[in-house]
Amino acid sequence: MKKQAFGFLLRWSGNTISLWAASLAGIVTLNGNVFKFLIAGLLLALLNSLIKPLLVIFTLPLITYTMGLFLIIINGVIMVVLSWLYGPLSINSFWQALLAGTIVGLLNYIISFGLDKKDNIVERRTV
Repeated sequence: MKKQAFGFLLRWSGNTISLWAASLAGIVTLNGNVFKFLIAGLLLALLNSLIKPLLVIFTLPLITYTMGLFLIIINGVIMVVLSWLYGPLSINSFWQALLAGTIVGLLNYIISFGLDKKDNIVERRTV
């Protein structure tokens, strides 16, 4: 349970940082202070953990056909849903949502890769 909570907190902070980076790059507009970034990061982490797996399952044939490139579209859709749910966040076009989703997806991939490496190191030490 602690490992799952730590992983969620790490993804939440990663989503917050990636939204901040996308805001600095001018891809998304999030007016407000750090608290609003934290709320947006939390909502994005919840969307990624609840809705994204369902989208992946339903679009598995498209993901397979495009050799994984359709996941970029799914990340963009998640960003659009986030902008609909959270008022202070605004994304002007779907292309910007795709770019922001790519930034967030890459950072989440790096975090997941780091968590997997950490788990493998811990497993090797306990064996």
